[in-house]
Amino acid sequence: MKLSNNLKKHQKIGIIFTILYFISVFFFFFLSLQSGSASSNQSSFVTEAIIKIILIFNKNWQYDYDIVHNIVRKLIGHFGYSSMMGILGFLSWYFLRLKMTESLLINFIIGLLIASVSEILQMIPNDRGPSFGDLLINYMGYLSGLLIIFIIIILFNKRGNYDD
Repeated sequence: MKLSNNLKKHQKIGIIFTILYFISVFFFFFLSLQSGSASSNQSSFVTEAIIKIILIFNKNWQYDYDIVHNIVRKLIGHFGYSSMMGILGFLSWYFLRLKMTESLLINFIIGLLIASVSEILQMIPNDRGPSFGDLLINYMGYLSGLLIIFIIIILFNKRGNYDD
């Protein structure tokens, strides 16, 4: 009886993570369909906020806006967001299937598909196009998210059997 309740609890948690995961993937695809100027405006907003925060702590900081903007686009926009999707994807499958190895294998494939589709979608707006470099950044971010959550679960697993 207790195992059944525990299984139901895992499945409910898995459903919540799956919903969050699908929302994050669809939002990622939505962002891929935006025009280049809309995408640039969004990352410019984040870039300016980060610059203002850094200047609070270091008023003499000398920076090249274009370099900072590019770092923000790649590190936060591509790598960071993809890492979050990797974490949510792993947790979705982990709590629904209850096997870490299966979740990892499924996510290796799904992560590459998401990265590929997001770049293919960028062929639709007139002023954007796919980039193999961005595909790699997205996929590496996704894999990093998988690795982070995999390590966390192993470290916090009380039984030490990471495949339960």
